[in-house]
Amino acid sequence: MKPTYEKNCEFYTKALVLAVTAPTEEYSKECAEMAESIGSNLSEKDRKKYKIAAELAIEIIKTKQFLKNHHEN
Repeated sequence: MKPTYEKNCEFYTKALVLAVTAPTEEYSKECAEMAESIGSNLSEKDRKKYKIAAELAIEIIKTKQFLKNHHEN
């Protein structure tokens, strides 16, 4: 079954986040390629919108990590 457009938007956002937060360069590159492939099926407007969503998610992840690391000290 082919994913819906909305699911592709979700997968695109997750792939962008994983491209930045992946534990290895190899995984990061793989996720970036997935994001590019998925994004090619989205409108430019939606790519921009979901890229912003991914950027916000990345900032939240970084903030959580920062707080966790500084709370432990």
